[in-house]
Amino acid sequence: IWLAPDGLVHILWTERALDERLREDLFPDEKQSHALNYAVLKEGEVIFRQPIMFSDDSDELHPGRGRFQITPDNRLFIFFYVHGRNADIRENRLLEILQDHSLSAPVKVNLQRPFISFFTATVRGGSEPSNIIDVYGQDEKNEMRYARIRIITD
Repeated sequence: IWLAPDGLVHILWTERALDERLREDLFPDEKQSHALNYAVLKEGEVIFRQPIMFSDDSDELHPGRGRFQITPDNRLFIFFYVHGRNADIRENRLLEILQDHSLSAPVKVNLQRPFISFFTATVRGGSEPSNIIDVYGQDEKNEMRYARIRIITD
């Protein structure tokens, strides 16, 4: 969640159609989908909603969790995880949500071992807006790691 200076509330969340633990036994014929979603609320009402990334069983890439990063000039970025259906691709990406709520093209963040689950230093947690993303979390080897990622803005 991010409460912007203009009073709009930005939210980010993940959705899956089915719980993978129940799928094989209870829903073997149902289609699975994965989504990283974004919405904007004004006075408690959703005024904008869109997926950051959506995939189903036929897609090669699936989104994981994401976190907002707010810069000192109130630009809004999303740092998120993407993985391949067969675990052949694991990477973190970064994109910007522009003023009109459109999305910039996602950029791969080149890390030796990407974060599959992570926390960032957020404004909501008391950190100042920054062009640096401080990330702490788990990689694919279940090891805890830390990274500082600089957002280069034009």
